[in-house]
Amino acid sequence: MNEILNWIFGLGTANEADNGESSLGFGSPDAHLSFVHPLPAWMIFIAVVVLIAGVWWSYRAVPGSKAMRFVLGSLRVAGVAVLLAVALGPMIEQTNIRVEQDWALVMLDRSESLSTQDSQSDGEMISRDEQMTRMIDRTQQDPSWQSLVEQKQVLWIGFDDQVTVLARGGVPESENLVRADGRATNIGESILSALDEARARPISSIVLVSDGRSVEPIDPEIIHALQGSQIPVFVVPLGSESPVRDIAVSRVEAPSAVFADDFVPIKIQLAGTGITKEDLERHPMRIDLVEHSTGKVVGSHPVGIEHLGIESIDPESDRSNFNEWITITHTPTAQGDQEFDVVLVGDDSDALDQQLNLNSTNDQSSVRLRVVDRAMRVLYVDGYPRWEHRYIKNLLLREQSIVSSSLLLASSRRYVQEGDEVVTVLPNSLEEWEPYDVVILGDVRAELFSESQLESLREHVTVHGAGLLWIAGQSSTPASWYDSALSSLLPMHGDAAGSQRAAPAWESPVTMRSTLEADRLGVLGLNDQRDGWLDRLSNSSTGWSKLQWALALDETSFKPGVSVLANATSTIDGTQAPILTMMRYGAGRTIFVGTDEIWRWRYGRGEDLPERFWLPLIRTIGRGTVDRRVAAAALSITPSDPSPGNPSQVSLRIFDQQRIDSIPDELFVEVRSNIEQDEPELVLLRGTGDTRLGTWVPAQPGQYTASLVGVDAELSMINNQARVLDPSDEQRNLDTDYALLEMLATQSNGKMISVDDFGTIPELMPNRTRTIASAPKQSSLWDRPIILILLVILFTSEWIGRRSLRLA
Repeated sequence: MNEILNWIFGLGTANEADNGESSLGFGSPDAHLSFVHPLPAWMIFIAVVVLIAGVWWSYRAVPGSKAMRFVLGSLRVAGVAVLLAVALGPMIEQTNIRVEQDWALVMLDRSESLSTQDSQSDGEMISRDEQMTRMIDRTQQDPSWQSLVEQKQVLWIGFDDQVTVLARGGVPESENLVRADGRATNIGESILSALDEARARPISSIVLVSDGRSVEPIDPEIIHALQGSQIPVFVVPLGSESPVRDIAVSRVEAPSAVFADDFVPIKIQLAGTGITKEDLERHPMRIDLVEHSTGKVVGSHPVGIEHLGIESIDPESDRSNFNEWITITHTPTAQGDQEFDVVLVGDDSDALDQQLNLNSTNDQSSVRLRVVDRAMRVLYVDGYPRWEHRYIKNLLLREQSIVSSSLLLASSRRYVQEGDEVVTVLPNSLEEWEPYDVVILGDVRAELFSESQLESLREHVTVHGAGLLWIAGQSSTPASWYDSALSSLLPMHGDAAGSQRAAPAWESPVTMRSTLEADRLGVLGLNDQRDGWLDRLSNSSTGWSKLQWALALDETSFKPGVSVLANATSTIDGTQAPILTMMRYGAGRTIFVGTDEIWRWRYGRGEDLPERFWLPLIRTIGRGTVDRRVAAAALSITPSDPSPGNPSQVSLRIFDQQRIDSIPDELFVEVRSNIEQDEPELVLLRGTGDTRLGTWVPAQPGQYTASLVGVDAELSMINNQARVLDPSDEQRNLDTDYALLEMLATQSNGKMISVDDFGTIPELMPNRTRTIASAPKQSSLWDRPIILILLVILFTSEWIGRRSLRLA
């Protein structure tokens, strides 16, 4: 019947109307008859009654049979009824109602921290990523998640500091997940990006599977947006809530250039998180110094409680975080560039990796040394033949790696000389001071030097990197030096010691003990292992360990850059004061020794202890000249460990005057990453004289090497390294952040769900499906040709009937 009506009215078929290919028709889904100008039924009833009554009245007295008058009346009623219906505007109207499914966003963390193995599964330690993978594999067969796809639009998203759509609909295969190698995670921004993927669609909930590590806290505005949209976040935490136990080699420091047969300190900073005393007792570890070319272990240092200083354990967690320095000393023999690996190893490597050192990417570093096979040159000037002078002079003569010149400078300006080389006259210019790596000034009066001699010596320390060693005495040092050109190289301010302008001497004998700073620098290693202080030297009962004269240095008088290497302790009341200091000044270093009584230690161990005391100090401050001597220039990057996006200064210092005169004002430095696929970056250096400067802005974290390009072969060999550290790098802190995840779930009216209960999440998701009613679809009937034809037939039939009755 509907098909016939559609054909009569010229409407589309029901199927065509349903597919939107033509106009509506009778029988279309949700279609019904409607009117443009609808009237109440009672008004239509009255109109029909009035119409029938009027027609009956008009035909009651017309001549003719009743049947004929009934037919004519019916035709008129039908015609007027059609006109009335046309006036109401009849049409076919289809209600347009659409049901929109809600969306469920499942966000899977794909950052690098998921490689941390701190999750327990069937008695074995697995990574957080493996924990997630196994959860996804179980979900493949979960009927609740399979039925969820029929009820909701499910969007699977991987995220770190950006989002990636993994799948739409069913649970993705675990092998199709993107690799978990994101260097940083930003949970808040990732949620905003995921919401943007769904745009304005109804969102049922968000499922967040993560360890909670995020470079930025979640913005409260994001929480408010979730609350306003009534979007709960169901959080599935990965990993262990307990802090990760990890020890990392975070930094390695060593002189860039050293002398052959030098006692070189290589300083290693170990960073530990969540470490307990039991961990170190059950899993012994050590730091190995390994020759990179041969794999030979040339030095080692144990890693234990006594070395890491973790006695201050958190009483609540029984764990400790620390950053401690360990020093390994090495004596290189071969000349040239040498590379060493610094490796953290354990007696049980498997137990170490799985239980105590979960991040295996940070347990190794490297260091380069340039070894120079030449003797260090030392000039020793003292004022009179005191005992300390005699022993240091003989020590320098015995040491094969040092060429020394020793002299006593008397008030008559007469020289008493001893040593390997004879000094005919004291240096009086920068060029004359230049051959000396270290200058030792004993208890000699400043007035015995000319102003030009002292000013050029200060410039030698500042520019050439020479070392200056002060040995205090009872006569002139430091008292006579406060007003001299070398006062800036003293550790204390000139007016800090009162009217006499000299640090007062102790009124009693003292003993000495090194500080942690000395251990870090690799000096004052007087024990048999050469890695720490000899306790007998701090025991006054031995007699020979007591220093009968020493200065009581006032630490409040020190300049800001001064480091204390050793303290003196009174043998009477136990009070302490610094006795040995070090200070950087320009390119060089100065050391101040506040006693001349070290020779007394010979009574305990012979020449051994004084040698262990003096030689490392002399070598430490003498290394500053090595770079300048072995190369025509030096390339440096400051800071040496910049962050991505932050500028670093690249500077070139030229030592050879011939090159200074000929080198162009502009040079290029090539900065190359240790990743072969990365393109090198060129940095322009500009300047005049002996210095060229430029700025390098690293884009990515990693290890970089800078070298000169477009220069001769000797200069092209000059290079320097920089390690770019990303402060947002997740490998620097592997702990989970359950507190952040719980806050997110609670404030969004969601819930924390364990990995094992992942299958229950679909039952908790609210139904946000919405019904959308849009403007109805209409198809008019009153303007169809059939209406006109019907009216013409009705009124024409009535006119013919009236004419047959001879009516007007």
